[in-house]
Amino acid sequence: MPLKMAKISRFSGLPLLLTRFTLTSQKRIKLTAMQAPASAHHSHIHRRAALGAGLALFCPWGVPLAQAQNPAYADETWQDTRRQRAVPVRIRWPQAAAPAAGWPVVIYSHGLGGSRDGGDVWGSAWANAGLVVVHLQHAGSDIDAARSVASSFQDTAALRTLGGAEQLLARLQDVVFALDEMARRKTIDKAWRFVNLDAVGMAGHSFGAHTALGMGGQSYPHRPAIKEPRISALIALSPNLPVQGSAAHAYAGVTRPTLCITGTLDGEVLNNGATPDKRAAVFGALPAGK
Repeated sequence: MPLKMAKISRFSGLPLLLTRFTLTSQKRIKLTAMQAPASAHHSHIHRRAALGAGLALFCPWGVPLAQAQNPAYADETWQDTRRQRAVPVRIRWPQAAAPAAGWPVVIYSHGLGGSRDGGDVWGSAWANAGLVVVHLQHAGSDIDAARSVASSFQDTAALRTLGGAEQLLARLQDVVFALDEMARRKTIDKAWRFVNLDAVGMAGHSFGAHTALGMGGQSYPHRPAIKEPRISALIALSPNLPVQGSAAHAYAGVTRPTLCITGTLDGEVLNNGATPDKRAAVFGALPAGK
């Protein structure tokens, strides 16, 4: 059954256990959850369930969640000559042979103060399941930038200066550049010839979730939505509502399969109003599935 658009209920990682992930006749993805019992393996079960949900979004034809391995990865620095900007990346390669259509790709965007090391659990699971994962590091809102303005992560006022519109735009341009660079490498690099650039998804955490939604059609005051056509599906890990204006209006252009995951303890980090309720409310503001 073709998947036109998926709107997925929020997954509150701490109190809920995901039990079923199905595609309904209305072509919406439905998550069925139940109260999780107390268990020593509580957090592990939640993580595995959420990983499975993400894989089903990027690979709706069905990819099993592989046993834990250490997928090979390479750290590189790609040069965007147009912007005179270095983009550090970590590339995780699947260990299994590429399918006939080539490996799908996930681009991962870290949160404020992060690096290409971020999202390693997600990235390893996706690579184990047969996806190429490209972790981006965004200069200006990464760990180096955070260290340059703040002595600790308790200095929220200083850190907030790294989360404005200028840095968001730089992040969005990093993703566009990465897509261009992958296409270029596919023509000259043997490994990249086995990558399917018609099956690219994007995931991100916090500021990275904002970046993913921005690539997927979120609009901003005085700036139209991007709607990058080369990205097929989105995962927003702990996103937050727009600071200004109507959330429903801002997300009206996010019409591709989108999974929002947040937790009931995902509270404010920068004292900017990103409460658990507001993070969870992103789901309600997204367009209905079709």
